[in-house]
Amino acid sequence: MPTNETVIRILLVGEAKGAQRVRELLESDGSTQFQIEHVMGLDVAAERLSSDNVDVLLLDMSSRRQQGRAIVQAARAAAPDKPW
Repeated sequence: MPTNETVIRILLVGEAKGAQRVRELLESDGSTQFQIEHVMGLDVAAERLSSDNVDVLLLDMSSRRQQGRAIVQAARAAAPDKPW
């Protein structure tokens, strides 16, 4: 279990409105435990995932289902050592 000093790096992939809501929820208590980055495209998401600077991948599955599957496939290809 991470301590409060451990920063958890989150990559949000999806629409801006949903990403903003997630950010508000995670930061509502003033916590600095989460470092949140939001991207909207598959190419940018794959690039970020391959940099090994992401601990958690959150996908907006309310958008096109095919895009969600493509992002998961790209995530697995970009960072095969991660459990996504």
